[in-house]
Amino acid sequence: MSKEIEHWHCNNCETDNSNSLNECEVCGSIPPQFIDFSCICHNINESSLCKCYVDNADSLLLQVDDNKPFELFKNEIPLDIKKPTVLTLIAPNNITERRKSIQVEIEKPSIQIFEVSEKSILKGESVSVKWKVLNAEYCAINGAEKSCEGEENINASKELIIKATNSAGEESQSLRLTIYPRPIISFKASKQKLHAGKGEKVEL
Repeated sequence: MSKEIEHWHCNNCETDNSNSLNECEVCGSIPPQFIDFSCICHNINESSLCKCYVDNADSLLLQVDDNKPFELFKNEIPLDIKKPTVLTLIAPNNITERRKSIQVEIEKPSIQIFEVSEKSILKGESVSVKWKVLNAEYCAINGAEKSCEGEENINASKELIIKATNSAGEESQSLRLTIYPRPIISFKASKQKLHAGKGEKVEL
């Protein structure tokens, strides 16, 4: 979503012009022209590229939400965006100052991989769990906090649940395991009296 101020004021002839006009309707002065102002957040754990291309501007300033604007020295800059953010590009010249705002949205987490080495195990055994999550601020497996990507042995339960959250929402997946009881092995010794006559052999 983008938004521009509806009018721009020409300092040359003190005329208010519609924002759709690319030159002053009275004196013909040319204001800054927005060419490309965009920013897309694909993954909150990586920098997002903000493009700021404007013609006929003496300088460029960028404002992030309600923070103080800062001057830009490049047309493309990386930004760390963790939540929905409003970016405002300020482009002044000797004729006027124009502003344009865009809303940068973020997507909910995406669980790319969640798998186990075995789905049928004996009670008390562990399984190797592998996972990979994108765009998450917090990730947990069965309530235990994890990094967004990893592989480790985890004590098995009937169900493994991975949850990933960020400011846009939560995603989860589950895996059900079959757990068999361990076999019980018992030994029973029997007492038996052996009798042998003199000179006889007894085979055991």
